[in-house]
Amino acid sequence: MTAPADELAVGIVIPARDAAGTLGLLLDDLAAQHSDRARVVVVDDGSTDTTADLVAQRATGASWLSLVRGPGRGPAAARNAGAAAVEGPWLAFIDADVRLDEDWLQAGLRATAEAAADVVEGMVVPRGGDDRGLVLHTASSPGDEVFVTANLWVRRTAFEAVGGFDESYRVPWREDTDLGWRLQAAGARRAAAPGVTVFHPHARRRVRTLFREGARLDADTRLRARFPDRFALLLPRRGFRTTYAAFLLLLALAASVATSAPVGVVAVTACVAEVASLLAVRNAVHERRRPFWWEWAALAAVAPALVVCRVFWVARANVAHRQSFW
Repeated sequence: MTAPADELAVGIVIPARDAAGTLGLLLDDLAAQHSDRARVVVVDDGSTDTTADLVAQRATGASWLSLVRGPGRGPAAARNAGAAAVEGPWLAFIDADVRLDEDWLQAGLRATAEAAADVVEGMVVPRGGDDRGLVLHTASSPGDEVFVTANLWVRRTAFEAVGGFDESYRVPWREDTDLGWRLQAAGARRAAAPGVTVFHPHARRRVRTLFREGARLDADTRLRARFPDRFALLLPRRGFRTTYAAFLLLLALAASVATSAPVGVVAVTACVAEVASLLAVRNAVHERRRPFWWEWAALAAVAPALVVCRVFWVARANVAHRQSFW
C-alpha cells in the first residue's frame, strides 16, 4: 500500500471509540488484503481505552494506515473528519467492530469500477461474537437502500456535494440512512454489491444500555421529519401501544397508592402494571439469544422506569422535531 497518491482508488474511513478490543482484528484483515490503491484512516473519537495507542503502533512503518483525532461529537462528525484526512476518488466507510471477507477490498474496487453508481452498498452479515445474552448488538444489511455504514462505498464528489454526514446525529443511528437518502435526493446513482461482504459479530451488552434508546428515538424522529414517505416504508410504526398501556397502568398504580386504596387492589394493580411494563420493553430486545436468568430479572426490575422514560423520550422527540410520531 505504497503507491503514489494519484493512483489511489479508495480511502477507507473507520470511526472508533473505545474499540481496542475489536479494532486490531479489523486492521489485521486490512493488512492481509494488500492493495496499493487504498489508504486507511482510523478516527479516534475520544476513546478512553488504548484505541489510539493501538493504531499509532500499527501505523509505524505502515504507510497505508494513519490516525486522526476526532472531534468527540459522534460517528457522523468522526467520519467527516476521516473523509477530509484521506485521499482517493472513492470513500469506503466501515465500522471498527466488523471483520472483512477475505476478498472485501478487491471486490469493492471491482464494484466501484464496474457499477455506474455514486454509492455502493455492500453486504453486512451477522456472524460470530457472543453466543448468548438478552441485549445483543449487531448489524445487518442486504443492500436495500438503508445505507448501513458498516460497509458503504461513496464517490467523493457525491459525498462532498451533499456536505457529508449530518453531524447533528450524535449517536450511531440513522446518520447513514440520512446520508444515503440525501445522496439519492441529489441525483446520486446507487447500486448493491452482494460480493462485497463484511461480518458483524454479536456483542453482549448490559440491560442498562436500554436507557440509551432515547437518542435513537430522537434520530428516528429527525429522519422522519426529513423523509416522511420513505421513513414510513422503513419503519411503518413504532409499536408503542403496549408502552402506553403500561404507562396508564403505572398511573393507575400511583393513583391507588395516593388514595390509600385497599392493599389487595394496590397489589393486583402493581402486578398487572409490572407484567405490562415487561411486555412493553421486551420489544426493544431484538437480538436476544439464550438470555441468562439474571438478565430477565434485571429487565423486570427496570421495566417500569423504562416505560416512563420511553413515553418521555417520544414526547421530547416530537416536540423537538415538530412531529407526531407515536
